[in-house]
Amino acid sequence: MTTDYGRDTSCTRGIRSGRLVRGTVLLAEAIFRRLTTPPGMLRDDPSYGLDLEAMIGLTGSSAEAGMWAQQIRNQCLKDERLQDAIATVTRGDPGTWDVTVDCIAREGEPFSLRIGIAGVTVELLGITA
Repeated sequence: MTTDYGRDTSCTRGIRSGRLVRGTVLLAEAIFRRLTTPPGMLRDDPSYGLDLEAMIGLTGSSAEAGMWAQQIRNQCLKDERLQDAIATVTRGDPGTWDVTVDCIAREGEPFSLRIGIAGVTVELLGITA
């Protein structure tokens, strides 16, 4: 049974009018927005956000990947609807990163996000619920 987290208009990089999401997809989209919003952009919550676009152009050391994975996990866990999150950051071709975030909602429902960072864009590649 899917937990009722409400429903909202689908919104990752822009509002998709007429397309409503609910359940873990709603949560996954909220996490994606959290990870692509620069810190300080929300006036009432200065700790909201982690700008994944800042990863563009990094050298790709394992220390950088580990640091980003921890920051992603910490930011995800600020959403009270999540019980746990594990982030994996891997370097792809030069100038690209792959980020996978495996989450468990408070009600025990698992879902994953796959995010690609390439060139000058951060893109949600998929949600698996």
